[in-house]
Amino acid sequence: MATVAPIARARTANPITFTAANGGGDTFANSGRELLLVRHTNGVGSAVTLTVATTETVDGLAVADLAVVIDPGETQVLGPFPKAIYDNSSGNVALSWSSATDIEVAVIAGE
Repeated sequence: MATVAPIARARTANPITFTAANGGGDTFANSGRELLLVRHTNGVGSAVTLTVATTETVDGLAVADLAVVIDPGETQVLGPFPKAIYDNSSGNVALSWSSATDIEVAVIAGE
């Protein structure tokens, strides 16, 4: 897994730098206020499913992981991710991809 460094928020111009998704998955540090941007750079390829792992249980039952389909050419914004539901033991959110080909990610830091 690769760790995606968050981009600081700013009131001035603040370009978004995307990072190629890692085939083995990605993580990012979570304060509960981050936003995740996912961009599918191929306009004609196959859809990719992003799975965001959950760690929460309710009445002894695991909360289902969040699965989001990213269609070719789309950019999606997800979040924030409540810590009690999404944080792993390291305080990170874990992401996995059905395919990391043509997928780029960026994390906008919480304030």
